[in-house]
Amino acid sequence: MVQKNITNESIVIQNWTDQSGMRWRLVIEVATIRERLEPVALSITAVETGYALSQSTIRTIPFASFLRNDKSVHQRIGSSGPTGSMRLANPKRVGRRYTDYELERVAQIYRDAYKARVPVQRAVADALEIPLSTAVKQIIAARKRGLIHTHTN
Repeated sequence: MVQKNITNESIVIQNWTDQSGMRWRLVIEVATIRERLEPVALSITAVETGYALSQSTIRTIPFASFLRNDKSVHQRIGSSGPTGSMRLANPKRVGRRYTDYELERVAQIYRDAYKARVPVQRAVADALEIPLSTAVKQIIAARKRGLIHTHTN
């Protein structure tokens, strides 16, 4: 069972157990940023001594559920704070909007790569010096705006 205490600045999770059975104490410090409750610091400590914290353990910690799905967090947000309008971030992440110029550039790089018969996603990522996943998102946005067609001429 996970025991939680919430103070004005932090959410304390006592005895969170990972998939291997190790118990951890988590302290998530939160602050209001732009009228939203945001995590600003994190402390993870083994309950028993002699255990090392691994990357795989960190990846399995359900931070979102500690912040979003806990009734006591929602009660704290709704009942306190200077504005009374503090809220948790929307769980559905919405990326930034791309300008017409950005998407036209993506579309041009895409068309050039398509004509040259090279992988279009990689070509966009390399040309703009962005991660492949970001290039894919920009290609999708350009398609939605009608700048890239399924059968590019």
